[in-house]
Amino acid sequence: MNQQEFAKRYTYNLQSDLLGEGSFGRVYRAYDNYNHEYVALKMQDVTPLHPELRLRNEVDMVARYEHKNIAQYKTCYTFIDYKGETDIAVMRYYEDGNLQDLLNRATLTLAERYDILYQILEGIDFLHTHNIIHRDLKPQNILIVRHEGKYSPLITDFGISKELHDSHHSHISNSIVGAGTLAYASPEQLTQRYFDTNTDLWSFGVIAFQMLVGYLPFNSGEYSPTSELGRSTILAQINRGISADSVIGVAEPWRSIILGCIETDHLKRTRHAKQIIDLLDNYTPSVATQTTLADNSNTGSKYKDVTPDTEAYNCNATEVQHKDIKANLKPQSQTVEYPERQSLAEAIAEVDARNEAAKELKNICLRCPSTAS
Repeated sequence: MNQQEFAKRYTYNLQSDLLGEGSFGRVYRAYDNYNHEYVALKMQDVTPLHPELRLRNEVDMVARYEHKNIAQYKTCYTFIDYKGETDIAVMRYYEDGNLQDLLNRATLTLAERYDILYQILEGIDFLHTHNIIHRDLKPQNILIVRHEGKYSPLITDFGISKELHDSHHSHISNSIVGAGTLAYASPEQLTQRYFDTNTDLWSFGVIAFQMLVGYLPFNSGEYSPTSELGRSTILAQINRGISADSVIGVAEPWRSIILGCIETDHLKRTRHAKQIIDLLDNYTPSVATQTTLADNSNTGSKYKDVTPDTEAYNCNATEVQHKDIKANLKPQSQTVEYPERQSLAEAIAEVDARNEAAKELKNICLRCPSTAS
């Protein structure tokens, strides 16, 4: 297809149809006049200094792998004019945008957040199984599809990804330092050290923190994130990592998952996405604290209510045995609201106490003759 045929097939406006742009190209919404559908056109000028980063390479690589959580391209064209070469990749247009768009506009339930994160893990595990490191995981690079009320994330934008052709040699050179968004980049990416597949798990941990706590763990403060001061501010925070207290309101096992991913020492960091998937698949909930998000904006603490774990409450004890505890333990559909003067830690301690009471009630039920086997 030549440029004239391309212009006849795909129509778009350079201003109103621009979906996004960055250092690696521009993305437009276009109408495919042949298939009568909207598509997304990703355009990138070929840079002679970095031929490994050309868009056509990304399209060819992704075409070799098919997974439900990996976004696919339809095709790729290359045109040459007086300015040089330009790659144009065509993919499906996703009306729901990316994960960041979803977090900005929608109020997701905790179950929906967990499900989206789990699917992202499946995509990461697939990439790592095929010896691919993404290196730029962030909500903006995760497209969203909604079908029958369920959200499905699709990892995209493999512009700075790396294929490990030797599976026994997992450490690669960080040749494009800082190409990934700083707030989601691992310490080894920002300090030009060698890294391996679990650099993506650091980024996943930051995404999980953002989705379950309500804001980013690392930011540039009053400085622009692209300035030297902004970069050094973020880098200092990243090198310190996060404290356990910062995820005190996150329920297990996600609390441990986040801490295991956002580990500054990559040798101590969680090694494989499959480890996390196995943990989630085999996790047995205990009598534990559960928290919910009041909203999903990116600033401030978002925990306004705490829900006690009521699994232990479902029993067949007599009304007399329930009497003293029933008034203190609320049904699962309700939440324990606490005043602003009460800290989250105090609220959690209060719920923990109620859960201990529920646990004791469950023990009573197990000893009750009417329920004994």
